[in-house]
Amino acid sequence: MNSNKLSVIFLNLFIISFPLSVTASQSFAILSIFLFLFSSYSNKNLLITLKNQSFMSAIAIYLTMIPSFFFHILQYETSLISILTKSEISDFWMCFVILPAYYHIRNPEYRSLIFRSIYLCVFLVVVSGFITIFTPFRLAVFIRDGFQVKDGVRLQHFAGDFWGRYTYLPIGLMNTHLTFGGLCGLLFPGILFHLGLTLKDRKVWKNLLFLLISILFAIVIFYNQSRSIWLGILFVIGLIGIKLFLGLKIKIRYFQVRYILVVIGILFVIVGSSLSIYKKNWLLQRAFQESFADNTTENQRYFIYKNTLSLIQNQFVLGVGPGMFRKEHNVFSDKMISENEQLWYELFITPRQHAHHDLLHFFSISGLFGLVAFLYFWFYLIRLFIKNPITSETVLFSGVLVLFIGGFFQCYLLDDEVTLPFFALIGMFAGSLQKEDKNSKSIVKILARREVIITLCILLIPIALSLIYIFYKTRLEPMQVYKRKVTLSYPEDRLLLFKSLKGDAVLFPTAHMTQKDSIRIEGCLTHRFTNPITIRKEPFQFVLKFSQSVKNPPTTVKITVKERDAFDQDQLYKVHKIRDIGGEYIFTLSKKEVTKISLGGMELFESVKDSDRFPENIYFRDFVFQFSGFDPNEAYFDLPVIDFGNLCDAR
Repeated sequence: MNSNKLSVIFLNLFIISFPLSVTASQSFAILSIFLFLFSSYSNKNLLITLKNQSFMSAIAIYLTMIPSFFFHILQYETSLISILTKSEISDFWMCFVILPAYYHIRNPEYRSLIFRSIYLCVFLVVVSGFITIFTPFRLAVFIRDGFQVKDGVRLQHFAGDFWGRYTYLPIGLMNTHLTFGGLCGLLFPGILFHLGLTLKDRKVWKNLLFLLISILFAIVIFYNQSRSIWLGILFVIGLIGIKLFLGLKIKIRYFQVRYILVVIGILFVIVGSSLSIYKKNWLLQRAFQESFADNTTENQRYFIYKNTLSLIQNQFVLGVGPGMFRKEHNVFSDKMISENEQLWYELFITPRQHAHHDLLHFFSISGLFGLVAFLYFWFYLIRLFIKNPITSETVLFSGVLVLFIGGFFQCYLLDDEVTLPFFALIGMFAGSLQKEDKNSKSIVKILARREVIITLCILLIPIALSLIYIFYKTRLEPMQVYKRKVTLSYPEDRLLLFKSLKGDAVLFPTAHMTQKDSIRIEGCLTHRFTNPITIRKEPFQFVLKFSQSVKNPPTTVKITVKERDAFDQDQLYKVHKIRDIGGEYIFTLSKKEVTKISLGGMELFESVKDSDRFPENIYFRDFVFQFSGFDPNEAYFDLPVIDFGNLCDAR
């Protein structure tokens, strides 16, 4: 058996192992790449092979990191070998999987085998994903540990109760649910339309089986809760729909009409089941509410984008260099904390490893060169899709475009578990679409094509909308965006409390403030953001005040000080514990004068230990308010404005 056929075998094993094992898939990919390049070298066409346009457009993203790398070479604190093997530039080798994928899919002898491998891959993704909706443990770790859950292992993200059964974000055999979502996004649109376009080629029972698999696949994706992938899938479905219905190089045949009816049926089933799941699942409700509500307390995106834009502005031309994003981002984050110490915890739990936006990340590390390479890469892929007809074969790999939109919210191109299959599918995508090698085409000839206008619109309009959203989101100063965490007996009162914290007069339901009801507001940390970290010593001081039109004010407020953990809840998958530390204070409120509140001093910190790093020995001091003395027969009482001022900043 020659090396080229062995390369095909390993390529298929690589495809099947996508959802099973990262190590296995990488190993099979390397073997397929090596054998294919060896075969090309033996046939004396290696240089022609390496000039493949899809390969060159991808690897250019990594080549543009080289100038920035050498420019910042003296600033690296780790070894150069570590930078070259662990930073963004180390992923360049994955681009080479495009080559065997591209040329093998063009060979009719190998194409059907690759299709079968894709079908099996999709089946494994759906099955593993659906199983992990109902498993609290991480399936891959469970299997690795001999089908047992060992003490101390990281468990799944709880997703709520569904018809009396605990459910979890599906993760398949991947390490994170976002990685699994990325893999699902790469496969779902292509397989859905492929199965639809081949309806007439199968018996009815097979079509019903594939319909069931498609529905289960949609449920897994919905339950995965990766909103960036949802948007990416809708984007690709929209593009395919436009090509189908507007007749861009395709004719609508009878079986496609039947396919449309099947898709409509699938959508009805998905919408119906999704609404049922949504009503019974608090985590999915939170996902939608945080996407559209203005009162969300999730401000991490703001801090990520705000400091990324500052980083780009500071290193506009060459970027900060591969492997340097987190370090440079931390500089701006620490500056933000030093100016507003209240943000210490919020910025600590904000992930700073990447920009959560593929374009901004590559722009930040590679500068203008990286930006141009990134834009051309997606220009090339979108143009391929636009100028070539859709068939049942070519549509199978169209899911690669999902990451274009998905990359506006996550850095999927930095995730090895997503990037490697992504590049493989790019090779199949380009190879199945292109009738002949276009390597000889110059950029001038490409730009002369009539499809370039459509391509640029599809490329630049979503990017522009994404950047407009980011600039709009980051237009305010940090403390204008920041909201203290609040907990109330009646969660629907959150908006009222936020208005009070902003300085607005608020009427609060008297029925929601009985002896058993309270309002808990995030206070300050037990330590100060100094170098080294020091224990806070001074008391907490803030004011309560009423508006001039007050009618039913409370006359007394009891404030209890609670201790709360300060670790990253999402990272440790558990909630903060609240402890009573015995701090209880009662104040008389005057509707005509500002009531100055001073809460304790060293007695609130006498048990606090020194800390070398956050969050070691560091806790919150939260304030629990209970108002009384208003007329309970009235529907509402006047909630005083709670003005914390610079409560947590150094004085």
